Amino acid sequence: MDKIILLKLASFVATDGGIYKKRNQVFFDSTDENLINSFVAVAKQAGAQKVFINKVKRGCREAYFYSKRISGEISEILGERKTLPLKEIENLLPQDIQQILKILFTLNEKNLLSVQKLLSRFGIVSRIYGSDLVIKGFHEISKFRSFVGFIEGAKVTGKSKIWKGFEKNELLDILLKSYRDTRGK
Repeated sequence: MDKIILLKLASFVATDGGIYKKRNQVFFDSTDENLINSFVAVAKQAGAQKVFINKVKRGCREAYFYSKRISGEISEILGERKTLPLKEIENLLPQDIQQILKILFTLNEKNLLSVQKLLSRFGIVSRIYGSDLVIKGFHEISKFRSFVGFIEGAKVTGKSKIWKGFEKNELLDILLKSYRDTRGK
């Protein structure tokens, strides 16, 4: 199987998903339909024959499939700690790293040091404050939008009362426009 597709699928699993080893089930949970659809598309690229989607609770949906081969390969990549191996990702081509970063950023990856190191490969400066990875300033945010961005159509979910339902890439564009507007004055 294509290593890039497997790493993309592992990115979904490492953030908001998991594997039920006894059932060979790979799953991903989200309230965002676009993210569910992205997971389904990558799962099919990986060779999943049939992907099921269930509504779980409070608008959350779960997409899952059964495959001994795929669940085994993802388990091998993620290991017991359920984290993506930075060494495997660092050696990829820049466009492949971009695809994986897009998934990780959209899903709020918790392995901040790894994501920060990958961003630096694109010249994007970021800082870690507590449990957040922060990109500040027009140039850095602009580079992030150009080189990485979020999964197309992904929306802000329940954690933000103000921005809930807005598309993440649209918010980046609004932010960049506000920087341009204030700098032009």
